[in-house]
Amino acid sequence: LGYFSPVILATLYWSFVDQAFFRLCRIVYSTKRFFQHLYLYVSIFPIQFILICLLTSPIYFWHDVEYLTTEYYCYVPYINYRSIIWLAFICYGIPIIFIALMYLHITIFLRRQTNNQRLLIKQRQDRDLCVIRRIVITICLLLALGIPAIILLIMLFITGEEYPLLMRIEWFFVSLSMFGLTLFTSVFTPQLKNIIFKIFQHNRITIRDEGVPGLIPMR
Repeated sequence: LGYFSPVILATLYWSFVDQAFFRLCRIVYSTKRFFQHLYLYVSIFPIQFILICLLTSPIYFWHDVEYLTTEYYCYVPYINYRSIIWLAFICYGIPIIFIALMYLHITIFLRRQTNNQRLLIKQRQDRDLCVIRRIVITICLLLALGIPAIILLIMLFITGEEYPLLMRIEWFFVSLSMFGLTLFTSVFTPQLKNIIFKIFQHNRITIRDEGVPGLIPMR
């Protein structure tokens, strides 16, 4: 469990890389048949999951996953700076770098486009760029929720003393991040938002005024 927790967290953040890569292929490499093939996107997830498992495996071979007696579960203690920095780079650093590079590449590509392209293509490109911006905003908001834990980690590095509630504070903000991720996904995905609105409207209770039998309406 102490090993698979960062794997699951990394898989979550790397899923945004998949979305950014899909938009990159639609905008920049729309004429390349290889990048439009369905099997490419189907095979990305298992390959990515295997890659994440390999990248996070050093903490297993370093034997840094320990049983935390104060928390009653297995995880990497924050006193193991090597593993903590490595996990932070794998879970947060690499996805943010990839998404930023893709966003920059798409922005430069769109600025170099001429104004003579068809309106339909331009609208699709603008829509895809908007999706990339939403992904960047979502990542930034999720990272902002981790600021309290980062501050406590910096205090740990300086003083060498671990705050007693550090793990609980971190998992609280991780849970808050998952809630925020669900909310942002619902708001920023038009199709999903329309489905939720339809379900909400379908379940609404409406009161119909059909009158009471036997009563004469007042004039």
